[in-house]
Amino acid sequence: MKKIMLTLLLVMFCNISYAEIIRDNNSFDNSKIIVSCFYSKNIEIPEPAPREIAFKKEISSYGNDYYMFIKTNDSQKYWILTSEDTKIKFDNNKIIKTQTQSDNNPVKAKLSFHVTQEMLSEISNTQTLSIQIPFFSSKAIQTEYVVYNIPKLVIDEWKQVIEMN
Repeated sequence: MKKIMLTLLLVMFCNISYAEIIRDNNSFDNSKIIVSCFYSKNIEIPEPAPREIAFKKEISSYGNDYYMFIKTNDSQKYWILTSEDTKIKFDNNKIIKTQTQSDNNPVKAKLSFHVTQEMLSEISNTQTLSIQIPFFSSKAIQTEYVVYNIPKLVIDEWKQVIEMN
């Protein structure tokens, strides 16, 4: 019975999402690019929860830079609110705010931000990570906050990217 349950859980997880690490080079400045991409697929995700999350590392002669990219479901009714900060919570304790940058377009809302050294340190040591994204709302409060909990396997992959050269 335990084998059947384990198999069902594995099949369910495989159908829900997958992640991969991609390597590339930028020939313009000879930098290396390493990206961890997490995709939610084959499931109904409540709007406007993220459909894709990418954690990007750029390695160049002038240092390393890190970025986060988040794409929501296909929708025209949710717009990322750039006048408020995106908040990241580590181990249900420490919260770091970052300026929200968005490419709101008619197909998908895309959020991006630079990952600071403080965030890198927290990612390297955290077991849980949640991201709160502000969205414009037609409600009187004008803002709807959506919290997305990053799966542990994805956090572990980000830790690998941080260590990679």
